Amino acid sequence: HPTVTPTQFPTPKPSNNPTASPTLVTHCPPQYNTTDTTYSAGHKIEAGGYVYECKPYPHSLYCSQSEFRPISDEEDEIEMELWLNAWERVGPCYRTESPTSMPTTKKPTINPTITPSFVPTFLPTMKPTAKPSTKPTTNPTTKPTMKPTKQPTQVPTTKPSLKPTVKQTTSGPTESTTELSSYLQQMIQRFPYPYPHVRFTQWAELSDDEKSVAKSLSYTRYLWDNLEIASIESHPYDHLSQAEQQGVGALGLDAEIWDCYVNHYYGYYWDELEDAGVAKYYSALGWTKASWEEGGAEPAIEDLYWNELSETEKENAINLCYFEYSWNWIGLDDW
Repeated sequence: HPTVTPTQFPTPKPSNNPTASPTLVTHCPPQYNTTDTTYSAGHKIEAGGYVYECKPYPHSLYCSQSEFRPISDEEDEIEMELWLNAWERVGPCYRTESPTSMPTTKKPTINPTITPSFVPTFLPTMKPTAKPSTKPTTNPTTKPTMKPTKQPTQVPTTKPSLKPTVKQTTSGPTESTTELSSYLQQMIQRFPYPYPHVRFTQWAELSDDEKSVAKSLSYTRYLWDNLEIASIESHPYDHLSQAEQQGVGALGLDAEIWDCYVNHYYGYYWDELEDAGVAKYYSALGWTKASWEEGGAEPAIEDLYWNELSETEKENAINLCYFEYSWNWIGLDDW
C-alpha cells in the first residue's frame, strides 16, 4: 500500500502497511563547498540529501578545513569520524519547493533498488593516495600550526593532520616565553623536545580559546595548575581518543611532547619504554621492569626533592622532561 503522503526517499523494500505520518524533512540549505573557508558554528549545509550543522567551538575550527568534508564511503569509520567531529547530522532534506500532493499510481517494483550511498560521489574522496606526492603543495595551509617545525619533513604524510590550530603564530616570541624565569630559559636548551609553553602557563594567564579547549579535555583551574592530577594526563598520547588528541594538539602538544612532559611515559609498558629509547633513563633512576610493571616498591629516588638528586640523576630526569618544578610537583601559580 502507498503511504498516506509519500516520503522524500524510497525505502529499500515497500512497506506492508501505510505509515502513520509522512517523513519529516526540510528544504535543503546550500550544498557543502570544499573551497568555502567561512563556515562557523551554526552554519548548515547539505550533503547527500542530508542537512549538517557545524558544531560549536572548538569543533567549529574544523568546519572550514577541507579534510573534514563529507565522504563517499559510509563504511570508512575513520573518515566518517573526521566528518562527524566537525558537523552534526540534522536530518534529510528536499530540494523541491514542496512534496507532491498525491502518491504515485505506479506499483512498487518487485525488487528493491540498491541502497543509495550515504553521500554521493560529487565530492573528491577523503582517502589519501596510495603513495605520497613527491612535492609539497604550492600554497600553505589555511591556518598556521601552533609552532613552526624545526625543518620541513622530507616526505609528506599520507593523511591530513587531525590537529587544528587555535591561534596564529607570531614572528616574535610569545608572551609566556618572555616571562620565563632565567632557570627555565636555561633548562629549555637541555630538554629532548620543545618546551610546551601553553601547558605550563597558569590558568589565569591562558587565553579564552585556550581555556575553552582545556575545559573540553575536562581540565579545571585546579587540575590545570597542579601537574599530573588530571585523569587525561595518566594516559599516553596513543591511548587518547581522537577528540582528545585534537584538543591537546590545539594546545601545541604533539605525541612526543605529551608523552614526555605531561605523561612522562608512565602509561608505557617497559618494552615500550625500550622502544622509545627512554628505559635507560628510568633504569638509571632505580626502576626495573619488575618494579615498573608488577607494582613493586618504587625506587628511593622517588621520595627525594630535586636539590637532593645528583647531577647524573638530574640529567636522566631531564631526558624524561622533568625539571625542578615538575619533579617537586610545584603548582603553576608558584613558578
